[in-house]
Amino acid sequence: MSILLTPPFTRQQIDAMHAKDYDFVCKKYPEAVKLALAPPPPPPVPTPPFFPRSEIKKIAVAEEMAAEYLSFAKKNGHILGDGTIPEFVWGEFLKSKNEAAQLKGAEAEAEKWLAAHPEFITSESNRKTVWDYLSEHDLAVNVGNLDKAFVAVRSSLSLDETKLPYDIDQPDTRVGFYRNGQFTEYDPGKSQNTVKAPLGLGQLDPSKVASGEKQVTKRASQMSAEEYQRNLNESPSFRKRMNES
Repeated sequence: MSILLTPPFTRQQIDAMHAKDYDFVCKKYPEAVKLALAPPPPPPVPTPPFFPRSEIKKIAVAEEMAAEYLSFAKKNGHILGDGTIPEFVWGEFLKSKNEAAQLKGAEAEAEKWLAAHPEFITSESNRKTVWDYLSEHDLAVNVGNLDKAFVAVRSSLSLDETKLPYDIDQPDTRVGFYRNGQFTEYDPGKSQNTVKAPLGLGQLDPSKVASGEKQVTKRASQMSAEEYQRNLNESPSFRKRMNES
């Protein structure tokens, strides 16, 4: 019976009423009837937040960092019984990541240097000899410092001389230069010998020849220890160049 109905009404209830019942509820509950016949539209579905591409990248990096941090804490037994992680663990985590990044960079530099020195035999003895020199002189692992170590400890290393791009006992007097262990000729024939190479690339300096000074043209990193020492003793210009490098 409509008399027993109380708001709120549904559209189905209104449609099922007899005329008398409908008149009754319209007089007694007019607002409830209007609401049942014309219900308000449903609230709009909230749109997902919009993030620029840069923000999405930051969020992804933060989530990846959080996952790495949690993995680090679990691996090292730093998660307490209540599931929390002590504050000091964050510093250890950052230190670990920094050391890993440095190791990766050092490995890349070492690979680059090895590619330029095929004569270097990758043995434990050679590795220790070079590493001891770098450690003693507090030098980072990079191509330049590996070159310095190679020159300094060359006589103590085992080398595959069949892979040398030059005669170890014969100074190279060709016009050109070495780069990454490969010799490149200077202007090979293109200038019909009208352009000369800069001094130090195989050309002789008349002033040095007149004084009887030995002209050194080979890079220090390509000399044997005996040759390196002999050049230091016999060539003031070479000695000066080594002191300035």
